[in-house]
Amino acid sequence: MSNQPFVRRYRNRLTSTGPSGSLPAAGRGRVGYAFWQRYWAAFTVVELPMQEQHRSPDGLGDPGPPDDPAGEFNRTSPGRYVVDGQEADVRLEAVPAGAGTFTVTVRTSLAGTRGDGITVWLEAEGRYFLTLLADDGSGTFTGVPAGRWNLGVLPRPENSPQDAVVALPLSRAAADLAAASDDAGTAILKVTLPDGRTDLALHRQGAREYLLEVSIRDAPADPEVLMVRYGTADGGVQRVLIPVRGGVALARLPGYAPATAWTVSVPVPAGEVRSWDESVVRTSFLAAVGGRTKSAWHAIGAVTPQVQRVISKATDQGG
Repeated sequence: MSNQPFVRRYRNRLTSTGPSGSLPAAGRGRVGYAFWQRYWAAFTVVELPMQEQHRSPDGLGDPGPPDDPAGEFNRTSPGRYVVDGQEADVRLEAVPAGAGTFTVTVRTSLAGTRGDGITVWLEAEGRYFLTLLADDGSGTFTGVPAGRWNLGVLPRPENSPQDAVVALPLSRAAADLAAASDDAGTAILKVTLPDGRTDLALHRQGAREYLLEVSIRDAPADPEVLMVRYGTADGGVQRVLIPVRGGVALARLPGYAPATAWTVSVPVPAGEVRSWDESVVRTSFLAAVGGRTKSAWHAIGAVTPQVQRVISKATDQGG
């Protein structure tokens, strides 16, 4: 334990000063926080995240310099950054939410249409929490654990409804994954969607197979559906629908190419899906893994004739 008096250590933590060996500088933030926020952080021994930290586009690379054009938030001056090609103020506000977690609000000056469709992520303990900026330029993350936080932004999804589709952080490239240790398990990316109740886990099996696990807290009895849109190894684009019944689903992502842009829609009740493209339904049904995900498809087919026709045809052909 440090031999500094408690009052000195407390003051150092509050003001982000003191011996360089006391705490890593990257784990403490002072700029952009009100005095009461620094006071509370010092009192509860919580590390405020640095608001001037820079990350590479996939959020997994080495931090870049303030003027690095590849950085997520490119600093132009203290407290001001370039977000999606626009200069804006960016700051965080964290409120304790119990059980060692926080509700975190990101506030930017991108009000109105300037912020529409921009996905902001906050990474904590290897999980990415996502939010979509609202009309006032703000977004909220829930259930964020205490510790060091990294913040970044993802570009607007192309050719997608802005209010329903969320850009996802990129997974690592195939070469990086091949060199990675398998000690941590098969999950290579963990994400919590803006609704705060849907978790995604991207898994790698073998050299080329990828599966997406979906978990929904407080899931209703009837199936909910989300759509994943991603780039494929041959340069194309694939869409996969994943129905979730009972809170859990698992599906393969045929042809998925790591480190390419991909998006997901927030889950909606199956009855609210506007259209059921036959080719997408067939691909998605064949991609379903496990009895629970298959049964979710059959439950949808029982009340949706066009879906049932596709399922029956795929089943008759040995799918």
